[in-house]
Amino acid sequence: MAATSCRPLCGISKKDAAMKTKLLIVTIFLVIDFYSFAQTNVYHHFPTSNAIWREASGGYQCGCCWDNQYAITGDTVIGIYTYHKLYGSGIHYYDDYYTGYCSNNVAFYTHGYGGAFREDSINKRIYLTSGNNSNDTLVYDFNLQNGDSLPISLINNQNLYHNYVSSVDSVFVGNNYRKCFGITGKDFYGNTDSNYVYLIEGIGSTFGLTSLLVPPFEFGSSLLCYMVNGVSVYPDTNYQCTLLSIDEVIPTKVISRIFPNPFSTSTDIYFDRPYKTIEVDVYNTMGKLNEHLENSNCNKIQLDRQALTDGLYFLRVTLDKNIIVTDKVILNK
Repeated sequence: MAATSCRPLCGISKKDAAMKTKLLIVTIFLVIDFYSFAQTNVYHHFPTSNAIWREASGGYQCGCCWDNQYAITGDTVIGIYTYHKLYGSGIHYYDDYYTGYCSNNVAFYTHGYGGAFREDSINKRIYLTSGNNSNDTLVYDFNLQNGDSLPISLINNQNLYHNYVSSVDSVFVGNNYRKCFGITGKDFYGNTDSNYVYLIEGIGSTFGLTSLLVPPFEFGSSLLCYMVNGVSVYPDTNYQCTLLSIDEVIPTKVISRIFPNPFSTSTDIYFDRPYKTIEVDVYNTMGKLNEHLENSNCNKIQLDRQALTDGLYFLRVTLDKNIIVTDKVILNK
């Protein structure tokens, strides 16, 4: 029987096929690298609307256990610049008495104006103004090169650490690559924490939107999620980004009056208008839920002393199932 020879497919030898496969792989990587470089070579701006940053902080005996979010809620003009308003809302937790780490017991809720930011697109800088202060405060400078020291800013205090850019790379956000800057911090003794945080164009840092750039020790903060137009784009597209819905964080003063406050037997909580449903949860300073009240089609609700003891209480108010506000009352004899 004649020997059967193994004929190369389509006249290509195994050696040639392997070489072409390697060339194809190299070409693919070059295309990806070029695509990535082309995208990071374009400056990616901060959002001007429909964006949410959710971040958290915790650690050991730090009193910094919180889950917080910032949402853009419109524009305002200060001087000659247009700013994008931020509204912050979050939940603060007590440290666990036995472990020293964060517990699930709610200390209080926070809601309020979180400042407003503007972007200097030419110099790739972000400025923030807050409260009654109309002065710009530098937050981010994205016009940096490897080896550059970070300028003094809201999030960088060189009295604590000397922070400088130790790497410039790219990160995939949504459907494109953005430039990110690895930051290394050096203390007074020369000890360094390499690439302990990253600045990302159009987002902020991996610590959050306005978190201080200090290497974590017994506590720290982290950007849990960044959302644009209702879609989580960083770091996990499947993460439930919002702590509260957009309707819940629109700033409004819905509690018009609490009278009397302090009170001894009962107090009335008045609202800006009648609501279909009113729910009030009453927490003590240890985060324990002591009372749940409900009313409907009215503009006030009454809180009675009942089994409450003297002290400070926090109110968590839900109106028409979606607007959440907070306040506090004091109970005296």
